[in-house]
Amino acid sequence: MVYSNAWVAAAAPSMLWVTRLYTGLDFPSALYVFVFLGTLATYNVQRLYGADIYLSPGLLPRHAWIQKNRNLLWVITASSMGILIVPALEIRLTFFLWLLPSGIVSLVYFLPIIPNGGKRIRLRDIPFLKIGLVAFVWSWTTVAAPCMAYGNPIPGWLPLFGFQFFLCFGLTLPFDIRDREHDRQAGTKTWTTRFGITYTKLIALSCFLMALFSAVFAFPEPFIYAIVLLTGMASILVFYTNPNRSELYYGGLLDGVFVMQGFIFFLFRHLFS
Repeated sequence: MVYSNAWVAAAAPSMLWVTRLYTGLDFPSALYVFVFLGTLATYNVQRLYGADIYLSPGLLPRHAWIQKNRNLLWVITASSMGILIVPALEIRLTFFLWLLPSGIVSLVYFLPIIPNGGKRIRLRDIPFLKIGLVAFVWSWTTVAAPCMAYGNPIPGWLPLFGFQFFLCFGLTLPFDIRDREHDRQAGTKTWTTRFGITYTKLIALSCFLMALFSAVFAFPEPFIYAIVLLTGMASILVFYTNPNRSELYYGGLLDGVFVMQGFIFFLFRHLFS
């Protein structure tokens, strides 16, 4: 579930459901299926493209698993891309137009097409940019694009966008801690390789405060409790992060905060409404 990216892909419909609860927009069921399959395909393509160059099987367990199960991942990726054509037919065309910014970033993120001296690099190889790009793509795909396509223009979705962006930024930073040795050997400059583990955690905790600040003045009361719970869970997980934690701590628990968002918002809305 974790190494095949099915777990993290489940966060996409969950976050879209949060957008529906916050805005009151009625998204078609096909949109939830589409963002799940699209996320699953995108993550696996990024893992598989240039795997022989970028993966470190001797260093990271998930990289070893990917190398061992590359055929399975290609089947999952191809199936996802093929099946998502069906829900795409039931989605407004304007959604795909608004999806272009995050789609373009996702492609340039892993394709080495940016000139850099005598070679070409990926967007994710630019120092300190990776985390912000990930946070932007998730927030734009699950908040901005569906809201603009289905009738909620700026500034209606901005508080939710800010919350999701800062929450995602803070929850993605610990992955730099996990990948510290891999990034160091690859010569990739990240928040952790530059500032160390302690300061990376402090930056992540600051992001959660910004997420809380983005939401507290704009969200209705039932959702404020959900926001406090989510940022509290995220803070505890980040506090106990260290390079020796298992892959499932990162890919299971940290990503699980995103996956559980929709359920937590739904639960609190019915408990306090």
